[in-house]
Formats: sequence, C-alpha cells, structure tokens
Amino acid sequence: MKHRKRERFDTPLSHYSAFRELFTELLDSDDSFKASYLKSEYESKLLDPLVADSPENRRSKAITKWLQSEELNRQTSVRLLHHNEEDFLFLIDDLYPAFITDVLSVARRFISETLGETIPWDELSGSFSGGASTSIRRGTGTIARKYQEGTDITEGAIWHFLRLTKSDVWAPRDFNLVQGNVMFTVPKTSQIDRCAAKEPDYNMFVQKAIGDYFRNRLKRKGINLNDQTVNQRLARHGSLTGELATIDLSSASDSISTQLVLLLLPEEWFNLLDDVRSKVTFIDGLPHDNFMFSSMGNAFTFELESLIFWALTRACAFITHTRGKISVYGDDIICPVGLKSAVLSTFEFCGFRINLKKSFFEGPFRESCGKHWDKGVDVTPFYVKKVPIDVTDWCLLLNSLRKWSQCMPGICDPRYFDIWSLFSELVPEPVKGPSDLALRSNLCSPGRFPIARLVRKIVRDVAAESRYAYGAYLHWLNASEKRLEITELETSVMSYDGSLVIRRSSDRTPRDFPAFPQECRA
Repeated sequence: MKHRKRERFDTPLSHYSAFRELFTELLDSDDSFKASYLKSEYESKLLDPLVADSPENRRSKAITKWLQSEELNRQTSVRLLHHNEEDFLFLIDDLYPAFITDVLSVARRFISETLGETIPWDELSGSFSGGASTSIRRGTGTIARKYQEGTDITEGAIWHFLRLTKSDVWAPRDFNLVQGNVMFTVPKTSQIDRCAAKEPDYNMFVQKAIGDYFRNRLKRKGINLNDQTVNQRLARHGSLTGELATIDLSSASDSISTQLVLLLLPEEWFNLLDDVRSKVTFIDGLPHDNFMFSSMGNAFTFELESLIFWALTRACAFITHTRGKISVYGDDIICPVGLKSAVLSTFEFCGFRINLKKSFFEGPFRESCGKHWDKGVDVTPFYVKKVPIDVTDWCLLLNSLRKWSQCMPGICDPRYFDIWSLFSELVPEPVKGPSDLALRSNLCSPGRFPIARLVRKIVRDVAAESRYAYGAYLHWLNASEKRLEITELETSVMSYDGSLVIRRSSDRTPRDFPAFPQECRA
C-alpha cells in the first residue's frame, strides 16, 4: 500500500527533458537581459548524472582547490609576518599612496573598538547548532544528542568550555581529546563540491558563543548579520545609481590566514579563538596542519570573516577619505565604487582573491546576497539543482518560474503562462491554490485555498526519544539561562521513510503573489 501511494506522486524523468526544450525556446525568443541571464544560470547547479561531473571528481576537485587555498595561506602568512613599511608601499588609488601597515593599523583599531580589548566572559553564552560534529551526525535530534552524548574536544578548548558551563545544569562528563576537525564536501555546482569541516563537539559550543558575541557587536556598528535584505537593497541602489560596488570573494572563509587574525584582533581575543579553533584537519583520515585560521563548519567563521572584511574595507575608506555606505554580509561586500583599487590592493595583500566574475564596479548590474539587479530591475535567476522526480519537485520549479516571470508588481509575463499551465497538470488539484512561492508542498495558483499539502512521511522513533530526553532537557535549560525565545526544541527523534503523503491543510492565510494575465481573465 505504501508503495502505491508513493508511485502516485512520482514523475518520469522525461518530463524535465520536455520542459527544458520548451523553456529554452521561450528564453531564446525573449530578447531581454533577464531571460538571457536566466538561460546561462538556471542549470549551473544541476546535479544531473547526464551533464554533471561524477561525485568522486567533484569531491577531488574541491579538495584540490582547498589545498591550493592552503598554499596561498602559507604564502600570505610569510608575507604578513615579514612585511615592513619600506618594502610594501603601494597606491591605495591613482593619487594617494599609503603603507599597508597603516591600513592594517586602522583596521585593527576598528576591530578593537568593536570587540573591546578584553573578553567579557559574563556576556558569552555557548550553545549548539544542528550541524554535524566529529562524533554526532546531522539529523533531527542532533542538538539533544550533542548535549547528552558529545565528548570530542581539543586540548586548548577544555578550559574555555568549563568556564562557559560552570552552572549546575551541566553534569560532570568525560572528554575525548581529538586533534582537530574532519573534512567533508557538499554539492556546490555540477562540476565541483564545496569543502567544509565537522568540528569537535565542545569546540563548537565555545565557537558559537564567540560567533554570537561578534554578531551582536557588529550590529552596534550597523552590520546586521541577521538580515540579508540590507545588502540586497544597497545592491539595487548601486544598480540604479552606479555609486556602490558589490564585491564577492573566492573561497573567502578558507583564505583567512592565522597571521592576519593575529595582526588584526586584540591579543586576548586572538588567544581565545586560537585555543578553540581546529589547527589540524583530517582529510580522508590523514592529518593536515592548517595555515587557514578557521573553515566552514567552525561556528564563528562567518562572523569573523564579516568582521575582518568590514574592518579592512572601512580602513580603506578612512585612509582615502572616501565617503559612502559600507555593508558586509560574510564575503558579500558593498562599498563606494571609488574604493575599487584600494580594496583590490588591500585584499590581495591580505591573501584574499576577488571573484571578478561576481564583483561589479561599473555598469548597471549588481549582485549581493542572492539578489541580482539590472538597472534596478530584479533579474534574480532560479536554479534547478536536480532533475524533478516527484510532484514536490515540480511544485518548487513551477513556483520558482512564476516568481521569476513577474514583470511588474502582481503581474507575470504572459509568454510563460502556457509552459507553466502545461506542467502544472502534473500536480494534484487538492494541493493547488494561493500559497507561498517558496514552498514545495503546494503549487501557488489562483482559486480556492489548497485543501491539502504534500509532505514526507515521518516516522517517530519513540525509543530514541526516551534515550535523548536528558539531552533535550539540557538544551531547554541552557536556552532558558540565556533568556532566548526558543520556538522549537529538538525533543523528538524522527526520520523520513521516503514516501510522500497528502496531509489536510487548514492554512487560510491571505497570500499576495503574481498572477498571469490569462488567469485574471479566467
């Protein structure tokens, strides 16, 4: 019976081939920049075995790229360690000469003003995220399991972990000393994976405390790492006026060398971060001594890179007396176009590589934080990351098509209605109706509210729930101590059995979404 229910929602792979052929013809007939840009982008991340590289090759390329970044980090560390004013004079722009020592000194002052010279331990509070660690796999119940079963820690992080967990909430426990983190890869594009690392359990706890503190301090400086829309709006402004540039870096988090962090952070902060980071990465079981300070997977990497890029960019503006808005979200940087040569020179010296294909200083196009603008018009593409195999995949694809085809507020381009209508027939009527364009459980379309939604069938593991109840309790206590509003704690352990089922929907929330003119006439 379960098998027949699952088959009901499967779709032949040939349907996507037909969609691709029709959609390509439509895009070719549309002479707008928006259409040509989508054509070049929408399958760039497609993991179709017929067009994508093999998983083994993608992983091998990713590791090779990571090791190349490490060699650049080694060279950067040597350059930063031995630099002096006489040898490293360069032009910040066409008219103004400056020493790299001046830029680094100003950036360090900005960071010191942001963080403080000493660590306010009473303001640091550790926690766990849902990501995988060296001993706990990612999945539902991961956080509870980390509180209850986590053991891995590096020697340098022990004292800091104990200081953050001195309350009675934490029972005494044994530590399992490890040397560092473990590399893994995740799909990035059809040609290459992305490298990340699973950190030791209790290192992550302290790293998260540091990351949260950095995030709060940056917010006081006008850098809100909880809101990508700031960069998105500024990118549109740059697209309209040409005043602001959008800058993207290649392998940004993998290019922060230890020597750069030593030069920029106050000594007490550097020592703390250095103690709780992983200085060794295991790649397929073999240890590698890191020149990079921290990788993706470390719970403070995102905040640290944001802090460094903001400080360096602001230092360039300070020294060159350049006015204008500066905003940073990870490696998405927005600054006045007049800082182009300053930022390029400074970032290159500090070991960072500007991704010139995704950085824009001239013309009407800008891109930042997932939003793409051309003369102020939203031309953000959607991506097909896998060939649709069931109805939920088609819901997401058709919802993305509807969102992309919006040509004016509330109205979609009528040329794309026929292809949307044709493939919408794959979706059962009960899951059609006014819904959220970001969902894959419903197909967003005019008419009555959907009476149902498609979801993966969940199987609760009651035995596992009882095993991890203590960990969930510790999670709740720790969240209560931090006075945070926790809307969902992982108190249960569930898994998916792979099948799709229809669940009745009671959602009657009014939805604003764009409609095709043909639908309005109907």
